[in-house]
Amino acid sequence: NEGLELRCWQCVSSISRLSSSYLLFPSADIGGSVRSPAAACGLYSLRPTAYRVPYSGIHAACDGAEGVISVAGPLARSARDVKLFMKTILSAQPWIEDPLVVQIPWRTVDETRKLRMGYMLDDGNVHLQPPLRLALEKVVSTLRERGGGVGIELVEYKPWQHKEGLDIVRSLYFTDGGKDVRSAHRLF
Repeated sequence: NEGLELRCWQCVSSISRLSSSYLLFPSADIGGSVRSPAAACGLYSLRPTAYRVPYSGIHAACDGAEGVISVAGPLARSARDVKLFMKTILSAQPWIEDPLVVQIPWRTVDETRKLRMGYMLDDGNVHLQPPLRLALEKVVSTLRERGGGVGIELVEYKPWQHKEGLDIVRSLYFTDGGKDVRSAHRLF
């Protein structure tokens, strides 16, 4: 779909321009709508657990769709800025104003502990393009060889019933036949 592809790249272009002006800004994410453009623009993002960050004032498609919950998360220039966003938001105890926010304060992580990093080469449904698969295989190989020396433990994720899960999620995305999504795209 050429029109949709053009709108997606216009979005990426806008995010790229914004990233040079702002330290970070909150965004809505369901299935990668912030993480994918961030990766394409050399930025950092995070999709927090649902109800971890207040959602007030953020517009996203699929309002009211409780089966697929959109969450608020940061789009930032560095991992340090993502951490700053989360620490600042959670230190303000947002659950006092928004009862939907989970009441878990900011906690410092012991960064000297070994980092467990999961990877998946294929879920049986969505297959990586050859250059991406080659790049991921190289990263996995390099981390297998050298990761232990820098505190990284690799764990291969073996998908279980991804096809069934994907079918369920697809049905939940468009419970109104896509009306809300089309309406949101008109904003751009």
